[in-house]
Amino acid sequence: MIYRPRTRPKLSALCDIDSHLVLGLTVNRGPKPDHCEFESTLRDALRRQPMKTLIADAGYDSEKAHRLCRDQLGCKFSTEAFDVEAAF
Repeated sequence: MIYRPRTRPKLSALCDIDSHLVLGLTVNRGPKPDHCEFESTLRDALRRQPMKTLIADAGYDSEKAHRLCRDQLGCKFSTEAFDVEAAF
């Protein structure tokens, strides 16, 4: 019998589009929904660099994420990752 762990490493990263510099990083155990690590990863990134627009994978799309960006952090939030220019 082969032992297979029920959890696997999970990485959430926030990168600058222009430089590809990693600004925020959260390493945890998965599987779990992406949005669980959204706020901690975003706040980690904001300690390094302010941002006007955040483009995220659809797994991070939630009303809580939109409110956090819009109301508390003052940045735009989009999950339209395939059309980067449309977010700006």
